[in-house]
Amino acid sequence: MSSMLYQTLGSCGSFKANGAGFYYTYNAEDNGLAIFRNISGCKTLNIILPRKIRDDPQLFVHQLEKATQIKALTLSNNTTIKLCETIVPEKLAAIAKSISRLALYSFDLSNNNAQRFSSVLQRGFGLKELDISYIDHAASGDPYYKAKIVTKKDNCLVVRDSSLPVTLKKLSDGIMSDMIMREFTSHTDQNSQNLLRLSTRISIISKILNKSFIPERFLANRVDSTSSAII
Repeated sequence: MSSMLYQTLGSCGSFKANGAGFYYTYNAEDNGLAIFRNISGCKTLNIILPRKIRDDPQLFVHQLEKATQIKALTLSNNTTIKLCETIVPEKLAAIAKSISRLALYSFDLSNNNAQRFSSVLQRGFGLKELDISYIDHAASGDPYYKAKIVTKKDNCLVVRDSSLPVTLKKLSDGIMSDMIMREFTSHTDQNSQNLLRLSTRISIISKILNKSFIPERFLANRVDSTSSAII
């Protein structure tokens, strides 16, 4: 993603950051984040962040900005990375709040807190098991990440890779190409619908964590030889 411009505000860790469609003001004293539209300057969202964000608020804001750009690409059929250009202003706050949850998941994974990430998604999507772990046993050769998912119907999928973003991409792809078909029983089957939503969410998170995935490169009117790097 293109570098964001940060401006320090005071000596306590507060800062302002400019993104593609939004600018962000982080208040270190109350751990609050205000999100404004660059086009109009109107405030879109004002949230108090979890305590864990205090450890690296710039990382969270970076991941939040990247998440908004990915969402904008999806909604606009790759014509813009500015989320505020894709939906009416009245819906921006709700969308921004939803996207901030994706950034929180990404923040957990970036800080080696896969257990929290896994437990939240396991409960939220009605899974029997969801586990993402880092395997670093000397006897097993090179270290790698492993992701395992088990549904309530005992359908199981296990993937692994040396890269966490690629592991998540493999998990998302496996859910779409294999697990949904095994779970599917009817057009109204809730388990399959939940798995589809889960696959989409994990795919977005894999892109947020992948430093090689730069949303701007996938704009439809941009000719870039590196655009084939999408995961």
